Order: sequence, then C-alpha cells, then structure tokens
Amino acid sequence: MAHEVSIRFRAEIFEEGDDYVAICPELDVSSFGDSVAEAEESLREAVEAFVEGCQSLGTLDEILEAAGLTPSPPARGEGWGEGAAT
Repeated sequence: MAHEVSIRFRAEIFEEGDDYVAICPELDVSSFGDSVAEAEESLREAVEAFVEGCQSLGTLDEILEAAGLTPSPPARGEGWGEGAAT
C-alpha cells in the first residue's frame, strides 16, 4: 500500500508573455497556464507527479529534507511544510 503524504509548498506565479508561470522553488518544479488559476492547478499536478516519482524511487524523505521542508508536528496533522516543525 502506498504511503499518503501531505505537502504544503510555496507557489510563485508570474506573467510571462501570454502565459502565467508557476514555480515551487523548494522542489524546483514549475508549470504554466493561461490564467493564474490554471497555472496554480497545473503546478499542483506537477508537484503531485514529482512526489509520486520520488516515492516510487524511495527518495521522497531525502528530497523533502534537502528542500528545507520538515515534518509537521502531530498536533497539526501528518505532512511536510516549510518551517512546519517550528
């Protein structure tokens, strides 16, 4: 059975030409769309695919730690997030 992971990540979205580019700097994942909402959803899907790939390779914890993401304390639920352990 796959281990379910919850990750809170930062998204930076900016306009480039006729497109909106969305990036998750911590994971170095990016995507784009015709609108802010579309770029955000596209980034969410790209991060999900990235995380699934890392899980299948067994490198997810190492990648998240290298990105500066830390496990959330139990009171906030299981998951990873920027500065979550503070």
